[in-house]
Amino acid sequence: MTLGIGNYTLSQLNANGIPNDWMSSLKVPSGWTVEVYENDNFGGTKWTFTSDSSWVGNTINDKMSSVKIYTGSPSPIVTKPAEVPSHIWTYVMNADNAYGKGGDFALLLSAVIKKESSFGAGLPGSPSAGDGLMQVEPNTRNAYLSQFSSKFGRAYNHSSEQDQVYLGALILNEKITKFGNIYNGLLHYNGGDNWYPGATDSYGRPILADQYADAVYATYKVYGGKN
Repeated sequence: MTLGIGNYTLSQLNANGIPNDWMSSLKVPSGWTVEVYENDNFGGTKWTFTSDSSWVGNTINDKMSSVKIYTGSPSPIVTKPAEVPSHIWTYVMNADNAYGKGGDFALLLSAVIKKESSFGAGLPGSPSAGDGLMQVEPNTRNAYLSQFSSKFGRAYNHSSEQDQVYLGALILNEKITKFGNIYNGLLHYNGGDNWYPGATDSYGRPILADQYADAVYATYKVYGGKN
C-alpha cells in the first residue's frame, strides 16, 4: 500500500485499503518523515520514521491507527477556538487531515461554518436548512460528487454532517488553489467562479461575496489563521 503526503485518520487509512493496526514494515522516501500513531486521530504513542524499516519491532508491530506523512518540518499544532463546538472541530480537523494542512485549514473551515450556519444552530427554520453546515446548494453538490468519490473513496452522503464538511472543504480547497489565496478562494466559494465586484444574481440583487470574504477571513485570523 502506498500513501502520499498528508495526515490520515483511521477512516482515511481504511479508505486507502489499510486496516487498523496493520504495519510491520515501511518504506520512507528520502527527505520524508512518517509519524505513526497508536490511536485514531493522532493519539497515543507516536513513533517517527525517516528511513525504510524492514521490521518495525515488536513494540510497534501492528499498532498503526493514524499516520502523518510530511516533508520538511512537522505541521504546526493548532488549538480549537473556544466558540467552535467540539463535534464541529472534529469534522474540520478530519477534513484538514485529508489535505495535510496542519490545522490551519481547520481554522478556516470553522470560520466558514460559523458564517454559513452558526455551527449548525442557524439551520432549524431556515429555508436553506437542507444545504447543511457549509450551505452547499444541490446543483453544486451534484457537480462535485465525482470529485468527492475520487478523494474519499466512497459516495457522498448528504445526511452526514462530516460529509457536508468534507464536500465544502473540497470545494473551498479547489477555489483557493484556482484563485491563488485564501481570501480569493472565499470570494469565489461564496460568489462562484465568475464573481466580480458589482456582480448581481438573476434577480438583479448584488452578490456581496466581498463582504462574505471579509467576515470569514477576519474570523479565521481571530482564530489564529496564518495565511
